[in-house]
Amino acid sequence: MSIGFCRYRRRAAWLALAPWVALGCSAGRADADAGTCFARLVAAIDIGHSRSSPGAKDVFGRAELDYNVELAATIEDDLVRSGIGRVVLVNRSLDMASLPERPQRAFCAGADLFVSVHHDNVDDNLKKGVVDENGRRLRSNDRIEGYTVYFSSQNKYPDLSKSLGLSLAEALRASGVVPATPYRDVIADDLRRPVSSDLSVFDFQRLKVSQTSPIPAVLLEAGFISNRNDIRRLRSAEYRQRIARGVAEGLKSMCATRPDLAGLNRTAADRRLRCGASDRGRPGEVPWGQTHRV
Repeated sequence: MSIGFCRYRRRAAWLALAPWVALGCSAGRADADAGTCFARLVAAIDIGHSRSSPGAKDVFGRAELDYNVELAATIEDDLVRSGIGRVVLVNRSLDMASLPERPQRAFCAGADLFVSVHHDNVDDNLKKGVVDENGRRLRSNDRIEGYTVYFSSQNKYPDLSKSLGLSLAEALRASGVVPATPYRDVIADDLRRPVSSDLSVFDFQRLKVSQTSPIPAVLLEAGFISNRNDIRRLRSAEYRQRIARGVAEGLKSMCATRPDLAGLNRTAADRRLRCGASDRGRPGEVPWGQTHRV
């Protein structure tokens, strides 16, 4: 076989493989971009409600705030273990009453996105009286269960907020977290519009923590504390870990499609304009580069 023919064969083989090599390189670059994004991403996790307004009580009398504290801590720990750039835990002191202040404080702490952690409850007219195995008389709704995710299309970044909500919901479902999708027609009303037939995601335009947020923002209702089955799940550390895993994977998925999400809130001039003369936070707060809880 001549040398010229061998060169021709090598060139032909390369041309045949080139699209696959390019595809592999492209996938590698995408993975690298997603990994870099997640390693730089600053996520704000908000503990919903406060001591002065602890939210609804579950079937047995436990306040929603207690559930929110437990789950937010689990999500924070999982994100840190997963290698996220930084977590801003909002309302650590449990005394923040103002809804618009929460995402604003997250923004001023350098967060790129905002996730508010809550637990849902149905109206009293949807509950019925039951007697449990201990003879206690309770009021519950053991039909409507599962997580829901809300965003506001009036957020500064409506498309990113919607994508964030869908990404989190898809990852939660993949992690084995029960969705409230079968009950979306009950949950939906004039204020809450479902945006997916498969995922429990709603556009709630007047949702303050998302509507007023200067960064992409969603609210996660992790389950219904009016439902005894959901209560059993939500009180389980293993189930809370599933939810946390879903949040982490959802943020990674966002990074894969929108690697520019990391660094969205890096404009010091904008922070100075909204947060005061200094871009290092309010007096007494921790500088940007350190673990920051507000």
